[in-house]
Amino acid sequence: MDDEKPYVTRDADGNLILVDPVAVAVAQVVEDHNEQVAKRNCLVTAALQWDRVTHFQRRSIERGMSSQDICIVLINVDSRYGRELTDICMPKEAQPDWQSIRNSGLAPFARGLVERPGFQEVLDNLDPWAASRMRLEEGIPVVVVDHNVIAVFSLGEIRDHKLT
Repeated sequence: MDDEKPYVTRDADGNLILVDPVAVAVAQVVEDHNEQVAKRNCLVTAALQWDRVTHFQRRSIERGMSSQDICIVLINVDSRYGRELTDICMPKEAQPDWQSIRNSGLAPFARGLVERPGFQEVLDNLDPWAASRMRLEEGIPVVVVDHNVIAVFSLGEIRDHKLT
């Protein structure tokens, strides 16, 4: 009960007394706004890693991979879902020492090309919005896990943001 939302009131026995509908509505608006801000911040994250994004785009072309076969991922290991998605995408023995990266003052990011159909299935279960966004992307989608959200962008969106 200690994690109870402030707009929910319970008696000493834990019985629900009141749920303030105005407070619930305000909380939902704030939560939605914060999520949109976090997704815009993910676009900044992707733009700051543009050199890696273009590197993975070139690698996919060199390997003859179709945009329907792969996606590019930029995963902040410390973000919500970050560790879970990193473990799915990368065998433990191939993962660097994340703590040493943190100790050097950097955010630990797992970056690379992953199989799109498999990652699509993972997103279907974790984040329906990101999953539908990825499904709509005709080119190579770039999936950013940072700021405690999952966001999906096209290469053009990231390039255009980098230019502004």
